[in-house]
Amino acid sequence: MKKLAFSTVVAVSIGAAACSSSSSGGAVGTVPTIATTTSGSLTLDAAKHANVNYSVTNFTVQAPGTGCAASSNNCGHIHLLIDGTACNGPGAPYNIEVNGPSPAVAQFNLCGTPTGAHTLTMELHHDDHSAVKDANGNTVSVTSNVTTQ
Repeated sequence: MKKLAFSTVVAVSIGAAACSSSSSGGAVGTVPTIATTTSGSLTLDAAKHANVNYSVTNFTVQAPGTGCAASSNNCGHIHLLIDGTACNGPGAPYNIEVNGPSPAVAQFNLCGTPTGAHTLTMELHHDDHSAVKDANGNTVSVTSNVTTQ
């Protein structure tokens, strides 16, 4: 079995005010956050996939087109990227789209070299795939440096 070791776990929050509440209890003005909650190492399966645990606050994760209000900053889905766009499928803007509960399944089989050092990024996105931005215009995300063995 291959192992995936997290060397960094970072949570990032934003300062932008939300336009509406989320169905998971977020109130108007709450700030969405995302964090990776996996530490240590993960086992890659035979297909070179690995579960990545995550948590969100003040944000409802669901599939695009399934009911997020157009003005909601607190509802949408997650784009998971490995090494920026280097480990995406042909023509895809991300490695996987996460639209359900944790864990996400990162597809390291799409990387030219599945083993070794990688950068894993999870970004919050609105229903229309536009990025959730903070008050400074930065995408709400969490990035971890990982090593697969």
